[in-house]
Amino acid sequence: MNNFVIDLRKIKEKEENVYKIFDSIVNKEMLTLAYSGGKDSTILAILLLRWLRLRKIKGLTITLLHNDTLSEINPMELWAREFMYRFKQEAESMGNKVNINIVKPSIIDSFYWRVFIRGYPAPSFSFRWCVELLKIKPASTIGDGNLFLVGLRENESTARVSLVRKKYGSCSAGAGKCLAYYFSTYTKNKVAPLRDWSNTDVWEFLRNVNDIDISPLLYLYGCEEARYGCWHCTLTKVQWGLHVLDERYLYWDALRLLYRKISDMPELRLRKNKGYSKLGALNACARALLLRLLRVTEEISGIKAYGLDELNYKGYTLRTILYELDVKEADRLIDEIDPNIDDKRKVSIKDIRDLSMYSNEINNICDKLIDITKTEKSQILARKRNIDPITILLHNVRVANI
Repeated sequence: MNNFVIDLRKIKEKEENVYKIFDSIVNKEMLTLAYSGGKDSTILAILLLRWLRLRKIKGLTITLLHNDTLSEINPMELWAREFMYRFKQEAESMGNKVNINIVKPSIIDSFYWRVFIRGYPAPSFSFRWCVELLKIKPASTIGDGNLFLVGLRENESTARVSLVRKKYGSCSAGAGKCLAYYFSTYTKNKVAPLRDWSNTDVWEFLRNVNDIDISPLLYLYGCEEARYGCWHCTLTKVQWGLHVLDERYLYWDALRLLYRKISDMPELRLRKNKGYSKLGALNACARALLLRLLRVTEEISGIKAYGLDELNYKGYTLRTILYELDVKEADRLIDEIDPNIDDKRKVSIKDIRDLSMYSNEINNICDKLIDITKTEKSQILARKRNIDPITILLHNVRVANI
């Protein structure tokens, strides 16, 4: 028997095991599936649809809970929404009810507000402010009375193993040998049916899906290392998802890296007297540089930052507040939106928009950024495609600043 047949048999066994897990919770009238749009949650959603069809399930209420961080790249967010509505049509055609619940961070909690208005530096493993504000807080309003299905996998990464085992426990008979292995011991009513799926299992499954069109997803995952989440995540050395797409997205990966390096420069941070670090918020020069870099990245790539036009207050988008509105009116709105901002963090929008105020510093900062990013893996990979996105972005910043 060839390996291909063996692999398909193994995937079929994995699939049947997921159905058994669904069977064990069939008495629940309400299910919530946490759907990000990524490969794991998509597999779980496809298996749920197949199970509904196979078992002829009717009368079930399913909620697709989608956490829109307002920081994804456009193709991923479009795919997630397209798939959710397709899922709804399929499940409801079988006699079930599907609710699509999309949660988002508030304008104050968004990445762009926290960076440009409050001056938050790039997240670190000891200061992961983004997870709390962009993911946990928006979903915290969701009740836990019904059952939550999550696409969590233990083998997704080394760091994930200890996290999953802490929240789901273990099975003395071995991984996946008992039903309790898939049920959280940490959070009530949470189930991870794909917990024991390997990366190989995931890709074998995806390559053999023929009952629903997942071609947009396969395009996004152009290599097995690709993972998606916030484009600006600085907790990874390479955003592989940005590297498997066309070259325009290399500029966004470069901006992500520049945000990390700018945050690491003491001269671009305010000082504070407490906390694990004496470095505080990004200063006005750092924010002004990042705001200009954001605009330059949009112009060169031809891709608009998702979130700037979707976040709004009293009819004003965040893009309008940051770039276009009269300075005094913008400052007034910012005070109205975020009255509790620490005065030490507060910077006038004029000081953020006008990069020429820092002309004497910008050239040295740009030279330093080019130098310290040369050996970064993400930039080595970009240069192999004959593009030096950081040099291009910083050159355009300098030209615009003359």
